[in-house]
Amino acid sequence: MAILELQSPRKNKQFQCTPEHEAAFQDLKLYLSFPSLLPKPEKGEPLSVYLSVTDTAVSAVLVKEQEGQQHPVYYGRDESRAFKIRASTYSIINNTLFKRSQAGPYLRCLQPDEAKQVLQEINDGHCGNHKGGKSLA
Repeated sequence: MAILELQSPRKNKQFQCTPEHEAAFQDLKLYLSFPSLLPKPEKGEPLSVYLSVTDTAVSAVLVKEQEGQQHPVYYGRDESRAFKIRASTYSIINNTLFKRSQAGPYLRCLQPDEAKQVLQEINDGHCGNHKGGKSLA
């Protein structure tokens, strides 16, 4: 799309629409006539979430892979509300992701290799006696 830098007309100077201006205007009209269509996620389809975290805000975008490219996905009001509720149960403390539990303590989110190591240590008896999974959290 061609974008030209337009200057405001001076007091006594008439604006002249050049062929470049007209072509840029037609390109802009064509671009705006086709709204971006966001794909809707399918049930069970894997999605990725990208987070942007600053001192004052947290933003997120859900994307799905389509033909080797990532595209933001559309989600309606119901999905948005559910996403906000689920996201509110997580906190980032010192650049580490935690999930708030109903029992009180924060639960550290583990990478798959970390989770395997923890389970191995529990099974080897490094953590005392074997207790149910709910008492470990």
